[in-house]
Amino acid sequence: DIAKQISPYKGAVMYCTTEFEAKAAKSIQFRLGTPNAWKLWVNGRLVFANEEYHRGMKLDQYSVPVTLRAGSNTILLKICQNEQEQDWAQRYQFQLRTCNVSGIAVHPADSAASLSQTKESRP
Repeated sequence: DIAKQISPYKGAVMYCTTEFEAKAAKSIQFRLGTPNAWKLWVNGRLVFANEEYHRGMKLDQYSVPVTLRAGSNTILLKICQNEQEQDWAQRYQFQLRTCNVSGIAVHPADSAASLSQTKESRP
């Protein structure tokens, strides 16, 4: 819940960023849920934007196809809060996951390596 980080400010914008490592170039989907207006960039390229507020939030509300390059991929998400003051308008949150077209999670290359090492090291 991002609102706890910026409360009581209205008309606010928050940027969230991370790096996603891919062993090879691949097509994936970013699946996002948020009641806020938002924009998503991958490697500096705007891949989707939604300027609507207060639409509710559910799992996989939006599905954005993206092609990752081999190596590091920069993901930047902009989440916007408008200036409404009603209690119902205060939800300021998001969920984002990376999946294949079937909805199965796609993990960064480094986490897959650490998972396989953990499995191999068990007695």
